Amino acid sequence: MLLSGFTDEISSNFEEQLQAANRLELSHISLRGVDGQNIGDCPDATFLRRVLPMCRRYRVGVSSIGSPLGKIDLDDEAGYRAQLMMAERLCSYARELECGYVRVFSFYTREEGPAVREAVLRRLRGFLTYFRGSGVTLLHENEKGTFGASIQNCLELVHALEGEDFGLIYDPANFVQCGEEPEEAFAMLGRYARYFHIKDADRETGRNVLCGQGDGKLPQLLRRLRRTGYDGFLTLEPHLVAFEGLAGLERGGGAEVIDSSRQLSPYDAFAMQLDAVKRLWRE
Repeated sequence: MLLSGFTDEISSNFEEQLQAANRLELSHISLRGVDGQNIGDCPDATFLRRVLPMCRRYRVGVSSIGSPLGKIDLDDEAGYRAQLMMAERLCSYARELECGYVRVFSFYTREEGPAVREAVLRRLRGFLTYFRGSGVTLLHENEKGTFGASIQNCLELVHALEGEDFGLIYDPANFVQCGEEPEEAFAMLGRYARYFHIKDADRETGRNVLCGQGDGKLPQLLRRLRRTGYDGFLTLEPHLVAFEGLAGLERGGGAEVIDSSRQLSPYDAFAMQLDAVKRLWRE
């Protein structure tokens, strides 16, 4: 088991993220925010002159690229065309970083049915054209409000894209916030999950809580992973306190998932989540 984390929850400054990773003894981060902008919007020059050399300087690897691919409305044609170019660039970044995974979403939509499913698959296959044979896998996150928010739709996606460079991220908190049962989700999707986000949520309030204190069944998940000999990444995405950039990650601004009464710095909240994960893993 390897620990990683979205260190842009600690600081928007990329160098400060890497310094925090060193202090927390994290060998890897999930690369999402770089100096206030998403890695998907990061120009080649910035990546080559700042991101890549700084990762090497601090000896921090990248477990996954937390891209915004697919985190747009399903009918946003202009946005999709721009994201196709982003997909090509991010695949190149992942290869430079020796990172095997790029995150993808399955588009915001309120509709269901065969036509919607086919539209989602057509767009995902468009992204996948840039990843075939690259050694980089697109990993789908079960994000709130997207087609793949439900267990059944995640299953449909992974079955339809079988044989492609495509897998699943299992995010228990997102399942809770979508009204799904995490243990049922793992029973149906666990075999397709390549990567795990460590984030917990309270079903009644919808807020994110400390790992193990919510309805995401984190102790049971970690027990299963430990029993099966899982040796991949557990990536912390605490969402315990407000942090710079949160509003751009959650449709609606994200304030509804944060307990505003917590008087912790972003670093301390991240460290607290890390300690909770380590304790649960040992137990």
